[in-house]
Amino acid sequence: MKIKILMVGGKRCGKTTTLASMTQQANDAFGGKMALTQSMQVIDSLNSAVAGLNAYFANVSSQSFFTPDDNPSAGIEKYNFSLNIIGKGKTGIEFEFTDIHGEAYQLGNPDNDSAKSLIEESNVLIIAIDTPYMMEDKDSFGYGAQHAARNKSIEITEFIKSKFRTDSKNNKLKEHLVLFVPLKCEHYYYQGRMAEVAETVKQAYAELITYFASPNLKDNCVLAITPILSVGGIEFHSFKYGYKIRKGGSYTPKYCEQPLLYTMTYYLKMLVNQNYKGDLFTKVKHFFVGATVTEADIKDAFSQVTPKLIKDKAEGYMILQDSLGI
Repeated sequence: MKIKILMVGGKRCGKTTTLASMTQQANDAFGGKMALTQSMQVIDSLNSAVAGLNAYFANVSSQSFFTPDDNPSAGIEKYNFSLNIIGKGKTGIEFEFTDIHGEAYQLGNPDNDSAKSLIEESNVLIIAIDTPYMMEDKDSFGYGAQHAARNKSIEITEFIKSKFRTDSKNNKLKEHLVLFVPLKCEHYYYQGRMAEVAETVKQAYAELITYFASPNLKDNCVLAITPILSVGGIEFHSFKYGYKIRKGGSYTPKYCEQPLLYTMTYYLKMLVNQNYKGDLFTKVKHFFVGATVTEADIKDAFSQVTPKLIKDKAEGYMILQDSLGI
């Protein structure tokens, strides 16, 4: 079984770095019961992003500024992971993360057709948001004046709306988990403004959220806001200077595991509605290939996930639409 996760967002909003932090923190959150493993190629690609940040922090002072690279990603990149139960070997559950660069939503771009196919094939859609561009210099619409241009919110909204259509085989829309994930939230976290971040997401993506709430979509799409601190030791200063290194700052991301934990919880809840016999964990076992994995092993492993799911609005988390009871 492969869970396909598609990440969309503006150029260089930090998706690749976030993915590296997400897998690392998810393994910490599993409490030694489960682990994500990946190929050496994926390890090298993601770790290089983290190594670059660690090296940067090792050579700067608290008076230094961090300026993200604005060059767009080269193309569509895929990262594959396998979910293991510690001591039991590989399972049959795999995650495929696909990172679409910010220009792929534009008509005429060579990757536009590929991106359209990917969104139809996906199970989970992560909308990555460069938070300072959404929060700073708010206009009469209630979000940042540069948000639409930098986060490609209009293009992404139209792109998603054009591809969410009825599944001809089952005559219903394929189920999706849609996560709005504000990145680089450090400044607002340290100021205690994470609830404001969540409310601003609702304003900035109101058209898309309303679309998902339409009668033909609301029972098939679960929506949530799951912000993260992409780096930890930095804080937004200004668009002119970028991000200021906090005193004693280091690469200490926070909440990066939450999108993956939401994904796992969503998928387990969705399995309840499928036509398999037995209780939830018997159903999950159908997707595990290891002969040594028992129902007790699965139940024990997944019990680490749900209690660590954050739903606190004060921390910027908000479930907007939930037909599964996450």
